[in-house]
Amino acid sequence: MFVGHEITLGAAYPDARAGLMGLTHGGWLSDASGDAYAEGLAGLVRVGPFGEMPGASKLVRVLLLEPVVRDSSLTLSLRWEATGPMGRLFPVLDANIILIPAGENESQLALAGAYRPPLAAVGQTLDRVLLHRAASATVRSLLSRIAETIAPGGPGAGSHLSQTGPRRAAPSPPSAYPRAVPNTRLMVQARDGRRLEVLTSGADDGLPLLFHTGTPGGLVAFPPMAEAEAARGLRTVMYARPGYGESTAQPGRLVADCAADVAAILDHLGADQFVTAGWSGGGPHALACAALLPDRCLAAASLAGPAPRRAEGLDWLAGMGPENIGEFTAAAEGGEKLDRMLAGAVAELADVTGEQVAASLGGLLSAADQAVLTGAFADYLAESFRAAVRGGAAGWRDDDLAFVGDWGFSLADCAAVPTAVWQGDQDLMVPFSHGTWLAAHVPGARAYQRLGEGHLAFGAATYGLVLDDLLDLAGRPAAAGGG
Repeated sequence: MFVGHEITLGAAYPDARAGLMGLTHGGWLSDASGDAYAEGLAGLVRVGPFGEMPGASKLVRVLLLEPVVRDSSLTLSLRWEATGPMGRLFPVLDANIILIPAGENESQLALAGAYRPPLAAVGQTLDRVLLHRAASATVRSLLSRIAETIAPGGPGAGSHLSQTGPRRAAPSPPSAYPRAVPNTRLMVQARDGRRLEVLTSGADDGLPLLFHTGTPGGLVAFPPMAEAEAARGLRTVMYARPGYGESTAQPGRLVADCAADVAAILDHLGADQFVTAGWSGGGPHALACAALLPDRCLAAASLAGPAPRRAEGLDWLAGMGPENIGEFTAAAEGGEKLDRMLAGAVAELADVTGEQVAASLGGLLSAADQAVLTGAFADYLAESFRAAVRGGAAGWRDDDLAFVGDWGFSLADCAAVPTAVWQGDQDLMVPFSHGTWLAAHVPGARAYQRLGEGHLAFGAATYGLVLDDLLDLAGRPAAAGGG
């Protein structure tokens, strides 16, 4: 479930930024723990709907990543989860704290993220009745404490706080979450003459991030993801795979064929080196870039991506939801059966709304995925599905056939490019075993096995962690400017 809050500070951005940095290096967010984690620093604070009121708050562990600092923004990714024997009764929150200028003598502080209710289905019911209000109050309390600490002089000494209520949908600018990142849509000619529809955002001189969408995936940007990319100085490049959107279909394509299309797009943009990430059905395509473009690809990440169909020792369908078992069984058989199945799915998704998208996914959604598929994120996923099937099932069909066929490259060829494999253990679309198998067979891969997370977390709260790790793999600092 999404939750957010924002506060205007009576402090100039450089001063507020210095104050927030102080909290992460020796401040109360981190000084309660000396343990260093690979993903960040752990700290203990007491949070709750009523601040530190005894009995109403809970001791939680706070995991902090190093801040991403730029001249006009600071982003701090965090996770908090309750500790102790009663900890499982409290939600887990993954969020970004974002600080931006709001005028000559003011700054805007925002916290936006997603929380996972406890107790599976029971927690979902409680969330509708109580937990969302409690979580929203907790976020307001935590953000207010941060604001009171970083505003120079503190409350009553010249600073002021003006608060807005919690919100699930994107606020209008100049809100800090999610900030609209301008994008450009263009057509690029592939080397064989096909058309490729491309979407770019971020600074033209930024390091390109070639992001491969899932299956079926339309060419639609999600503002919080675009903002996370832009905050790290990345130039995001997405394209509609052949058969989707305005991209010319390429019947019989292999996963490996994407590398030539990516090279053509980068050449058109005047870009040389890049990093790449692929979510779900985009995962194999990110690995293809690592294997086949090693001179240009600095790092790659597979996010809940499937393993090859012929993966030795892997029961490929085990753990999938019934819809995917049926779809990939039909794909393995090929031809008419798959076409009939996808025709029905296309008709269902052609006008799906955010309110309907969870029902359309049926048995593919775990409780963890149901928890994040709400509000703006549900609207984004529905829009992506509508865009994916606008021209029919060609792209979806060719994706499926490519996944169950020979990918056209060996995972051993990824050895030259630093690669990460991310996978949640509550994923019914691409089971946990796929991520485990990939991590063991992609040479030198960093394995991130996310307990309690499903398939959709990588488009929600976990994405900032992915980007920071990707830049680290590429040997590029996540923070820029902002001395």
